[in-house]
Amino acid sequence: MLPNAKIIDARREPMACCFGNLKQLFARGQEFCYSVDDIARYYRTYLEIMAHWEEVLPGRILRVHYEDVVGIWRIASAGSSTTANCRSSSLR
Repeated sequence: MLPNAKIIDARREPMACCFGNLKQLFARGQEFCYSVDDIARYYRTYLEIMAHWEEVLPGRILRVHYEDVVGIWRIASAGSSTTANCRSSSLR
C-alpha cells in the first residue's frame, strides 16, 4: 500500500502502559485489559511482533518513547504564556 512509509512504534514504559490499560474501563472489546496475566501476555506479544518487523524491515521502524515526547512537551511549554494563563485561570 505505502511501500516507502515509515512505521511508528510509540512505546510507553511497560508498567505505565499495562497499568493504564488495567485501570481503564473500556466500553467493549478490550476484555484482556481486566486481567494482569492477559495484559502481560499481550505486551510480550507486542514486543515479539515489533522485534519481528524490525528484523524484516530494518530502518523502517521509528521508535518513539512516550516519556521522551511528554518530557519535551513539558520543557517546551514551561515558559509558554498559554500554559501560564491556563495555570492562573484554574486557580480562580
